[in-house]
Amino acid sequence: QIKELNNFVQLYPMPAQSNIKVMSKYPVSGYSILNIGGQIIEHKDFMTLNNVFEINVSNLAGGIYLLQILTQNGITLEKFNKL
Repeated sequence: QIKELNNFVQLYPMPAQSNIKVMSKYPVSGYSILNIGGQIIEHKDFMTLNNVFEINVSNLAGGIYLLQILTQNGITLEKFNKL
């Protein structure tokens, strides 16, 4: 069973230009970037050691995207703007 988590991730800077820094209360096991229509644009599986990592978004066109963060505790969906 997947548990939906709220308010455990911080993203900055917003709006994003080239990178997004992600800070999580829980170790992250992967992420997906989705367009506003829900299509997966990028997906990566990994384990963070310090709950902080960066995602390069320079290849994305300007607009609104969703970032799905996966942890052992559950998942969350965060909206971000790309310039």
